[in-house]
Amino acid sequence: TDKNKMVEILKNGINSILSLAQKLQEPKIIKDILNERTKKMLDENLLQEARELIDLGEDVPEKLADEVKVAEEFLKNKEYRKAKKSFLKASELAVLIQEEEIASFLRNKGEHVGRFPDLLKERDSLNKEIEKITGELEGNRLYLYDLLIDPIDRLIEISNNLEEEELTGELMKFKNNAKRATRFADDLKGLDNKIKENFTKI
Repeated sequence: TDKNKMVEILKNGINSILSLAQKLQEPKIIKDILNERTKKMLDENLLQEARELIDLGEDVPEKLADEVKVAEEFLKNKEYRKAKKSFLKASELAVLIQEEEIASFLRNKGEHVGRFPDLLKERDSLNKEIEKITGELEGNRLYLYDLLIDPIDRLIEISNNLEEEELTGELMKFKNNAKRATRFADDLKGLDNKIKENFTKI
């Protein structure tokens, strides 16, 4: 059935942060998961457990979906600490309905988002470091291109963590050009040494 397919899609998408976070904002999908579990419990004659799950299914899916929506809104507005708090609260609601995979996902997302302020602070520091190096490069100190690689690598990691695909792409181009410049600088240094050697012989 279409309902079974929907449940299966959600279960299979557990590793996809964006798709799962979006689906968890729909209480109907959460209710469908609970309904499937309730049916299994009834088939296994677990009547008491099924009743408890039915009771929880009355309001928990709505609360959970609302909490995820709030968390995503905080995230969108860069209120990372509030977003973390809401994701963790949503995780607790998932524990109530014994959806451990969903609870784990929301807990991990909350902890991940909670690291955003530190990552952004580190990024500012790295940007200043790169700005300083590029400023010194204007004085023709070409060997400094090599010093750009490590901070750019870290900026790429930070952008990946912040799920900024477009910026990650730009940073990859920046890194590739810095690597090319490093190779050219090495070649130029080699030529410079040869020229100096030539000069001593004339």
